[in-house]
Amino acid sequence: MNRMLHLEDRRNTKTVATIVLSVFLACALAIVGDVIHRRKRAETFLRDATSLQLREATLTQVQQLVARYEGRVEPSTCSPKGCGYFFSFDNGWLHRLHLAPRTRLTCTLGVADGFLDYRRVFLTSGNTAGEFGAFVQERLSSPKGIPEPFSISRGWTTRRWRVYVDMTGDATADQHRIAYSLNLECLSKIGGCEDAYQLLPSVTWEQTSPNGVSPNATETHPLGENN
Repeated sequence: MNRMLHLEDRRNTKTVATIVLSVFLACALAIVGDVIHRRKRAETFLRDATSLQLREATLTQVQQLVARYEGRVEPSTCSPKGCGYFFSFDNGWLHRLHLAPRTRLTCTLGVADGFLDYRRVFLTSGNTAGEFGAFVQERLSSPKGIPEPFSISRGWTTRRWRVYVDMTGDATADQHRIAYSLNLECLSKIGGCEDAYQLLPSVTWEQTSPNGVSPNATETHPLGENN
């Protein structure tokens, strides 16, 4: 009798272990699927958002992106001429499970007088106080002190910390490609991308660069810390 009870207990233990393992694997697969889905959705959004041309794309086209990608109006940007529309994608589960630093793709599409007026696309990694980042801004004209139609500035201490790309609608197709070749694999990468070059690998960091301003360890940018 004791032998039979012992065998039954072993069978029950194996059954419970099998169920627990199955649940664990199902959860792991669901998380992996969600991480990949978020990244692919961000990639599709970036293609759609950067295909819109300044002063040509209409408010209706921007609002279609808002509906498709769950964007929202950014109230602080609104004026009688129009508003900015904000979009955000992150690495969700990887950050919550402490498998990677918080990584976010954000985009603001600004509309004025019914047409797309500016575009900001940021890819950041890390905490708010000291995050690595690639910051791309496209406007009708650049602020004073920033060359047109295309400018790159870089900043680092002991590591490649941040890269800033500023351009106008007159930038070439190749310059647009450089600016928007953000590495969205960072949204699904275990360990994340704590390096500005990993976030925007199309920008070189050699002392002499054919696609922008030469790097400088003390370089600053009008964005400053307000990004």
